[in-house]
Amino acid sequence: MEVPGGPHRSIGRQEVRGALDAPPSSVHNAGMDPLVLYTAVPSRGLVVHWMLEELGVSYQCRVLDLSKNEHQTSAYRAINPMARVPALVHGDTVVTETPAICLYLADAFPDAGLGVPVS
Repeated sequence: MEVPGGPHRSIGRQEVRGALDAPPSSVHNAGMDPLVLYTAVPSRGLVVHWMLEELGVSYQCRVLDLSKNEHQTSAYRAINPMARVPALVHGDTVVTETPAICLYLADAFPDAGLGVPVS
């Protein structure tokens, strides 16, 4: 996400929420299962959001309001029983924890070249 005013400008919660609620990016995953990122502001979900943007794939972003305990609902606990954000749903696969999600995405989209080379 490009931040108006330069890289060192701090941004407010509403600006971040607006960016995360934006429509999916213009690159589509033809023939692939949809990607859905469940996150909150503030949270480490911003790292996953950044990774998804770097990949250039389309995805949906669902921002949970932690102050309203939206992460504690039975619907979200069905996705992540630990009730933590972020979580990524890709078809039938659910991945939680930021490092695991980033590694999963790098492996799922190798053409982006963001994975760690294995020799």
